[in-house]
Amino acid sequence: MAEEQANPIYGRVMGAFGELGLRQVYIRGSGCTECDGKGVIGRTKAGEIIITDNKFLSLALEGKTSDATKYWIEDLGGRTLKESAIELMLRGVIGADELERWVGLLDQPEVY
Repeated sequence: MAEEQANPIYGRVMGAFGELGLRQVYIRGSGCTECDGKGVIGRTKAGEIIITDNKFLSLALEGKTSDATKYWIEDLGGRTLKESAIELMLRGVIGADELERWVGLLDQPEVY
């Protein structure tokens, strides 16, 4: 429990996903012989794929990147890098610290 209070990531995971999320999420520890003391084994990727249409391309070419991004997420069902990484985190594939290292803090909105 003292380790949880000392590590601010516990609070961000708890705030974003509650007790259930905290039980599912891997938070890096001190490591072991299996991981050579790194606290993690291997690599994986989280992807953000944009499948476009004419409206999206028009918005992007007009320099309306915020509108294009909003259209992609809301109308085309786009899935952001942070959403992909969160899914991997909740499945236990990546740790919360690695997610935050690449896509920002769990309790902060995405920035585009």
